[in-house]
Amino acid sequence: MFFNGEYERCIEIAGDLRPKLALGSKERDLPDFVYSGSLYYLGRYQEAQPELDSHVKNYQDSPYKENSTYYQASNLIKLYEWQRASSLLDAWLKIYEPEKSGLLDVAYLDRATCYFALSTPQNDGNGKALEYATKIIEGFPQSTVLDRAHSLRGDVQQNDSNFSGAEQSYLTAIKIAEEEDHFSTAASALMQLVPVSAAQEK
Repeated sequence: MFFNGEYERCIEIAGDLRPKLALGSKERDLPDFVYSGSLYYLGRYQEAQPELDSHVKNYQDSPYKENSTYYQASNLIKLYEWQRASSLLDAWLKIYEPEKSGLLDVAYLDRATCYFALSTPQNDGNGKALEYATKIIEGFPQSTVLDRAHSLRGDVQQNDSNFSGAEQSYLTAIKIAEEEDHFSTAASALMQLVPVSAAQEK
């Protein structure tokens, strides 16, 4: 049910099971994982974070650890806790990047987002953000976040005053997003295309 996206139902069932089972027990591992992961996917980020932190802490040998530790880091981005998210993502990538995790493309996007959010002239955050966005574009042509990777690349290029490059990145992001019905990504890229076009006097 969880991997089919039935998150509301998962919360209901796991919520009923959890109080009957000992925290940290093998039997409670799955209900706690499903409960915290469902909150994450439903966008209930404030509620999800303590649940995700608890799952990672209490089930260190969980078969769901790869997903749970990723959700823990990714959820922090939704809460704008860039620094902690960066640290957790770096630790996650150290383990799961060599294993070619199925979550690698979204983890790359999250790491790029953190670098961009924390970028300063001193730390080359823009350069690192571009590096990770490019890893998705070049290595994951079928990724569900390919449009967002192009849009983020456009953000970096715009920030670096590479307006012609940003224009192409945003146009590519819009094309992919519209094909995939990712309308919020398309709208965001279109909005950013306005100042980029204005900067080129178009």
